[in-house]
Amino acid sequence: MGEDFHLIEIVFMATIAVFLGLRLRQILGRRTGNERRRDPFAAREQVASPSAKEKRAEALVGAADRTGSKDEKGSRIGQVAPEGSVLNKALTDIQNADRQFDVDRFVAGAKSAYQMIVEAFNHGDKDALKPLLTEEVFAHFTTAIDGRARRGEAVEFKLVGVKDARITGAKLEGRQAEITVTFESEIITSTKDKDGKVVSGDPSTVVNVIDIWSFSRDVKTRGPDWILCATDTAE
Repeated sequence: MGEDFHLIEIVFMATIAVFLGLRLRQILGRRTGNERRRDPFAAREQVASPSAKEKRAEALVGAADRTGSKDEKGSRIGQVAPEGSVLNKALTDIQNADRQFDVDRFVAGAKSAYQMIVEAFNHGDKDALKPLLTEEVFAHFTTAIDGRARRGEAVEFKLVGVKDARITGAKLEGRQAEITVTFESEIITSTKDKDGKVVSGDPSTVVNVIDIWSFSRDVKTRGPDWILCATDTAE
């Protein structure tokens, strides 16, 4: 009798296990073999919350935009550069080579990237800068940040606003597209030495700055991101 009872208990527990397994499959779905495995050594940024991912996606220049016909996108190019101009042809060539490209979306993304980059640079945030810059530009920015640190300098910076951002140059060489944007912005900035004395800038004065930045992208890659490849400042 005891053995029979033990057998009934085993069958009962097995039935419960099968039932729970079926419920879990209904709730979680079954594996197809195509799931992306989480890298246990991934940086926190790679598994950030959706809101953080959205913020970064907006900041990266020229996120994919497949809306609008080719004619509509061509019309928007005409608003940036007159038809028949060298700039119009270059932008049209980039658009023909890259179906994701749209000038309006690009300029909006460039403004977001500009704001993120200047703030990260002045705050000495190398981690935020690295994915937005080419290796060469990142090296220059890192040298400047490290130099401030060695001298014991602290930067106080505020971007009041970007007054204007317009495309002023473009070219397509093989797979590599490059677009130059001229930014006009208002900032408040000052640098203090280790004793707290202001050595440059003015913490109470708004300054008008014109920066000329170039962004590049391999048009044959699947990723939509443009990165900063050159910087200059108008005299």
